[in-house]
Amino acid sequence: MLVTMTSLRLLVLPICTAFVLGTLVFIGVRAYDGNVSALLHMDTEFGERIGVPSGVVLYEDGGYDGMAYYQIARDIPALFGVSSLSFDSAYRFQRILVPLIVFLVTFGYEAWFSWAFLFLNIAAALGSLILALHMSKKTSVHALTAVFNPAMLVGILYSLTEPVSLFFLMAFFWRWQKNDRLDVMAVLVLLLSVLARETTVFLLFFLFVWLCLQKRWREALYSTLPVVAFFVWQWFLSWRFGQIGVETGGHMFNLPFSGIITLLVWAWSETGMHQVYRFTSLALLAFIIPVIALVTRDWFTQRGRMQMDTFVLTGLLAVMFSMDAHIWGVITSIGRVITPVYPAYIVYAMRKDTPTLRVLSGLLIVVSLVSAFGIAAVKHPFIVS
Repeated sequence: MLVTMTSLRLLVLPICTAFVLGTLVFIGVRAYDGNVSALLHMDTEFGERIGVPSGVVLYEDGGYDGMAYYQIARDIPALFGVSSLSFDSAYRFQRILVPLIVFLVTFGYEAWFSWAFLFLNIAAALGSLILALHMSKKTSVHALTAVFNPAMLVGILYSLTEPVSLFFLMAFFWRWQKNDRLDVMAVLVLLLSVLARETTVFLLFFLFVWLCLQKRWREALYSTLPVVAFFVWQWFLSWRFGQIGVETGGHMFNLPFSGIITLLVWAWSETGMHQVYRFTSLALLAFIIPVIALVTRDWFTQRGRMQMDTFVLTGLLAVMFSMDAHIWGVITSIGRVITPVYPAYIVYAMRKDTPTLRVLSGLLIVVSLVSAFGIAAVKHPFIVS
């Protein structure tokens, strides 16, 4: 029976998940003759400015971040060489890991970039699920949220960096669960995560504070190494571009809860697709607010026995609630901007595994899938370069 259950968790569930993700991708590209470059969400103005090669889908109604990562992959040789760059955003270049991997695995062959982004993100999603299944002692709905969360699904649909960052975050928690300490491998995967998505810095900050409160001074020092490496990378980018990449994201923050209040006003005052996107964010609140209530209760009951995952999750949720209204306005923004919140929640939920948490995990899965399939089904006016 043990062998059968292990096979179910580690083989059947990832295969079923791969089928769901494949269906999602199919819906996302079917209106563009199956051209996976549609997942880059590159607009006509950007494509013409950077001289995109032929065969790339160009949207006529605006683009998204994936097009920037595509161009960064094209610019990898210039970034570390002496030639001029065709794309000059240090803010995007700070997320260097995914474009770098795409460039390396394709040997710089641009015709393969779109497929490389897709397969890399699918592999990261399935790898995250497998790690979560290894961490759980039984088949758990919480483990499925490693894939079925907004950051992962939106990342796949838009060729973003969140899936890879999430994979390395899951690898950190998997390693932590095995050893209950911060070792060399844990530090390495945190470094890779922060180079994929800079918001891993928030997790590192709360991890550092928790380690200090526990008087685990050596591990607290180790936790600063990925941050140091990240700021060395920021220094390189500031030298290369004359701007500080991480500084651009400062406009995302506002007073706590102010973004949510504005979201409520927008959701009820607007009509059409704008209102639909607002309601997707409100649906995410139905998951987040109960989680906040649960971790707040733990603060009063655990006291000096506060677990690392509870402490980190509380901090990440506080950061999420301090996001500006323009981030809270759509699930494609608020659902992915604080990426580490999902791995922290998974560890917390699997450890406690109460009926309430099972319902919340199921709710997160439903909200994520409904939103993702709804976004994938939207057809945009386009041309092919």
